[in-house]
Amino acid sequence: MFEQESRTRNYGCRIRRYTQNGVEMISLENNRIKLVIASGKGADIVEILHKEKDVDCMWHSFNELRPMGYPSSKAAAGGSFIDTYAGGWQELFPTYGAPADYYGAEIGVHGEACIYPWECRIIEDSAEKISVACTARMIRSPFFLEKVFTMELDSYGFSISQSVTNTGLLPLEFMWGHHPAFGFPFIEKGVTIELAGRPDVSVLPETIGENCPFDGAVSGKWPMLPGRDGKPVDVSVAAAMSDKVYFECVASGLEDGEYRIFNPVKDIGVRMEWDKEVFPYLWIWGMYGGHQSAPWFGRAYTLAVELWSSLPGDFKAAREAGHTLKVGAGECRETQVRFSYYSK
Repeated sequence: MFEQESRTRNYGCRIRRYTQNGVEMISLENNRIKLVIASGKGADIVEILHKEKDVDCMWHSFNELRPMGYPSSKAAAGGSFIDTYAGGWQELFPTYGAPADYYGAEIGVHGEACIYPWECRIIEDSAEKISVACTARMIRSPFFLEKVFTMELDSYGFSISQSVTNTGLLPLEFMWGHHPAFGFPFIEKGVTIELAGRPDVSVLPETIGENCPFDGAVSGKWPMLPGRDGKPVDVSVAAAMSDKVYFECVASGLEDGEYRIFNPVKDIGVRMEWDKEVFPYLWIWGMYGGHQSAPWFGRAYTLAVELWSSLPGDFKAAREAGHTLKVGAGECRETQVRFSYYSK
């Protein structure tokens, strides 16, 4: 059988490199799905297209991808995450949530990994299987990160094999997370989050804000929580943009390292699988048009179900609570995350 050169292969599994808005990109695709990675900006996943359904589950913000060095009116106290955020799926490391004092280094919102450009190299490139390794060295913390994306022919998913190596001479604590934000046309009213069993779910006091359905810190069993009016709120069901709702909550005590999000109208779902010993918490960001102030101004409609290693989203507090991960000098921590589409 004739085998076309890999750099121009237009069937089976294939890889492409290109530039979008001045940002280096790399795509992996097969006959079922297409995965696009912004290697020049955090190795963010910015597109996961289900070809048969013509559905990309990722949220595309009102802000487009911008090249490194894009000007801002003033440096934000929390760092550059919001200025450069275009939706999609970020890796959060070595801290996330609030800006942090990391052993004396100032690190902004959601850490370093999703801010810097990553280098990518092709490991395997055949019509049956493709694999790309993306690497980056952190600047304010002594870590070397690698994530290897692998996709096979006929598969509706891909895997991410990850490692973090402490290049310093001291043992260090850190936080690690994934921030996949899903959006329209996949997310719409009635879409559901599915978790095994009935894990604990709670709303933390620092997340209470405008158009939040909760009065204050509340807790319960998945997926129900007591709302403002005394009526239960099902946090597993997506609201409409017109509902103007915004809340954040966390699920813990997970039975499995797996969640599913399903759209019954389009008969399409996404499945995320991971090691719950590394990521024991799910942070749920229900942004249904309800955040009226900066930076969203009512424009954001997205559902993020994030894998978190630590609680709360503050390095100092998580460290004091004993919830951080640890790695020795010169040592490496590894894990794997798998994403796939499915239908019922």
